[in-house]
Amino acid sequence: MKKFLLTTILLYASNLSAQPDSALAKWGKLDFAIPDHPAFSILNNNTDNILRPGNSNELFSLIYANFLNGKTPVIPKDLSVEFAPVQLSGMNTITYADYKKNGKRILYDCKLSIGGKTSEDGDTLQNFAIGLRTTWVDKTALSANQEFVDSVCKALKLSARDEHGFILSLINEGQLYNGKSFNEDDVAADNGLRDFVDSLYNLNRENFKDARFFSIKELRDQYKKKTWNKFKFETAIAFKFSSADSIVRNGYLSKFQLYNTLAVPLGKSGQWLIGINVSSERRDSVKITVVDSVNTIMDPVKYQNTIGTLAMRFYVGSNNFKSFIETSLKNGSDKLLNIGLNIGTEINLADGLWGAINLGNNWMKSTDSNIAGNKWLNNFFWHIDIRFHLPEKKKI
Repeated sequence: MKKFLLTTILLYASNLSAQPDSALAKWGKLDFAIPDHPAFSILNNNTDNILRPGNSNELFSLIYANFLNGKTPVIPKDLSVEFAPVQLSGMNTITYADYKKNGKRILYDCKLSIGGKTSEDGDTLQNFAIGLRTTWVDKTALSANQEFVDSVCKALKLSARDEHGFILSLINEGQLYNGKSFNEDDVAADNGLRDFVDSLYNLNRENFKDARFFSIKELRDQYKKKTWNKFKFETAIAFKFSSADSIVRNGYLSKFQLYNTLAVPLGKSGQWLIGINVSSERRDSVKITVVDSVNTIMDPVKYQNTIGTLAMRFYVGSNNFKSFIETSLKNGSDKLLNIGLNIGTEINLADGLWGAINLGNNWMKSTDSNIAGNKWLNNFFWHIDIRFHLPEKKKI
């Protein structure tokens, strides 16, 4: 039996028969794969080609990146967090009915991310980023899957009925707690008594459980299996601030990026991501001034480089374990053509805990016709990320 007040359980049974209430909206956190954060992606030049879409159920998530590439694995070199400000601030008032209204759902699901990247020795914060994600369409959301919501409501009602009946049977049979009889009000008011009844319920549950009843865990697993790769479309923006020493003292806006990602299902075990991104980045170059045959002056020059990116990623697998291959094409006003190939895996290590492995290579070549003998330059990269978000709510 769920360790909730009996009165709350009974209210569930009556309320859910008509419509899910705010508790269902809050309860609906599901352990889908944790997406890339805009603030994280803009910090890492190798993985900002495409932004994996988020999901409506995510309230808070954290990415600890490149933790095997630094000198001290315990201290993160790259770290970012993402959260839904409106959901977290109003989670006691947001109802499931609100999610049925697309305008409100978009507002509730807007997510803010904050990321930081330290220097090689880990002593100073040299890059800082903020990002904002808006999901326009999300077919994995509870509001787009009424059949699942109805199944949860049915399971809750049956569970509440079974639990209520079990408590009544204990009272009628004269069950004692600490040598004394008890009633329904006692169960609702006494935590120790409630734990005692819980233990008896779990031992005897199979004897009276309704044959039509599915556990909440079973329903969640079915839901994730069917919807992990459903259609999504989202837009995100991110701003990167950089400094040669400390971001706090001498930081400046060094990059802006706009992400657009479309996710399309490919059967039951595949997904196709299409990313179209535009970025503007502050770059450094050197202006050489010849004074005479002996003396020259080299002045640093700042300029803005605008880059367009087209990327595609193909997933194969399931919600808990999937692999992908990604290709990307970048071209900017600095006349540098960049072709990327990236393969990786996402794996669910535990409830709310995910691991992501990436291996890839970037090929870069100048498209400037004035440069003779131009060759492709290679840049191999790899990293392992640990990702965490709030686990699924076990008790309802």
